[in-house]
Amino acid sequence: MKISHEVPLYLLEGSRNFNDYHYCLPHFVSNSIYKEFYVAASNNEEFTILDNGLFEGTVVNDAELIKLISDIKPDIFIIPDEWNEHLISSANAKRWVNNHKNRIPDKTKLMGVLQGKTYAELLLCYDLYVMLGITHIAINHSSEGFLDLSNKTPNIAYNKMVGRNRFMTLLEQDDNFNPDFYYHLLGINLSQEGQLLSKYKWVNSIDTSNPIIYAITKGKYPHHLGGVIAKPSTKLEAFFYDHRHDIIHDNIIYNVNQFKKSING
Repeated sequence: MKISHEVPLYLLEGSRNFNDYHYCLPHFVSNSIYKEFYVAASNNEEFTILDNGLFEGTVVNDAELIKLISDIKPDIFIIPDEWNEHLISSANAKRWVNNHKNRIPDKTKLMGVLQGKTYAELLLCYDLYVMLGITHIAINHSSEGFLDLSNKTPNIAYNKMVGRNRFMTLLEQDDNFNPDFYYHLLGINLSQEGQLLSKYKWVNSIDTSNPIIYAITKGKYPHHLGGVIAKPSTKLEAFFYDHRHDIIHDNIIYNVNQFKKSING
């Protein structure tokens, strides 16, 4: 499973040492250094995924996204989706497949994100993407539908972590599941989730800033990741322009290595 961690600007070049591929967030592209990094990476045929900005609360219209795709030329673009709304997300996918596919580079594959309020809606969303000919599928970390399948504890992040893993187990048993598609995991709920995800050999890639945010706000992961029960609530933009701090930098490197060990053994 390829892993990529979103990082502060100062660490962008250094992330080549631990990221397996590049994951670009559209709301940072206004920074010329950030944008030029991804343009150069794509021109150098380094694998790149371009996000649509939903998790960060960024609203970008289709025309702006098409221009951004044309500039960066990513290998994958994540079609705009809507939290927990399978019909809106699939309607967006239909629009992009029918109206925009011929307006983006041939190399760029369209990826649909599974959304839904229930387990049944998540599966229906998968089926709708398959009907549209979409072969690149993302599974987000925070769907309400995962709560259908989870323990009912006071820790919502833990419940969603358990629910997503149960959903993935059920998905691979579904008659319509195609293990030859490209599958991507959008983020994690808790750091120990990596240990649960390692068994899904059909997952191609994952992105998460969790090791980075945890290093900045709390420090090094505990030696036993199962002891981490809180999800950092701060998003990367709060630290995007931070300068290097040696202790935090060392914590970041430690955490990304621990996460890689947990997910890939």
